[in-house]
Amino acid sequence: MSLDDTRETYAHRSEAATDVLPKEKQKRMSRAEIINAWLTAMIFLATAASAYFFYKQWKEMQGTAAQTERIISKSQEQIDQTIALASRTGELRDQQKRSADAAEASLNAVNSNFVNEERPYIAVTKQTPNPAHPKVEENFDPVFNIEYRNFGRSAAIDTRSRSHVFFGENIKGKIIDFFKPVPITGGSKVTVPPAGAADPNPPFISARAGRLASDKEATFVAANDYALAIVAVIEYRDAKGNKYSERYCTLNLVTGAFQYCPDDYYGIPEKKN
Repeated sequence: MSLDDTRETYAHRSEAATDVLPKEKQKRMSRAEIINAWLTAMIFLATAASAYFFYKQWKEMQGTAAQTERIISKSQEQIDQTIALASRTGELRDQQKRSADAAEASLNAVNSNFVNEERPYIAVTKQTPNPAHPKVEENFDPVFNIEYRNFGRSAAIDTRSRSHVFFGENIKGKIIDFFKPVPITGGSKVTVPPAGAADPNPPFISARAGRLASDKEATFVAANDYALAIVAVIEYRDAKGNKYSERYCTLNLVTGAFQYCPDDYYGIPEKKN
């Protein structure tokens, strides 16, 4: 082959190589664009998916918040209703208590009226001295009979008494001590019917001093008011067990009469104006 032929062959190869290079380059550029487009699409889809996910989350959060608000509102309504119901219940309870108290007070009043109207009432109706020695005399024990009756509407049950005769100087303190609460022991218990003044055989108590009077004491009693006292306590009950007590006290006058003791002789303080 000559030199000219060689040059020509090389020239044809160079042209062929020049024609092929842009096509391969073009092919390579097309793949890059495809890959780039694919990546762009993937990024877009990923972004869209993320946006949708966050949108859904936001919507759910909005729905949850609204639901929570509704629950809170409903709970507050229930709390308010409960408080209102409790208030009404308290008012109803107070009203029921007031009604019960009023009913109890009314029943107590009825019972009290019944007791007051139907209860036994014992009262002393007569005081008489020993006929043989009607006055305080030397060497004699003063004795006074105290008669009593039941003026109530029911029987006086378990009636018992204690009594005494005081004479001489400074007897007021002794009388006050006598009326201090002391259980009555001994003696018999009697039932006094509600016969009142119609009772043909009223019961009586024999009160005595339990000692003989001296000449000085007899003289002092005859010359002074409030030197002789006849005292008694009568206790009894009704059929329902309610207990009652009658206190009796008289003081002598120099005229020979007797009068009821002032309140302070029973241990009751005098009223001050």
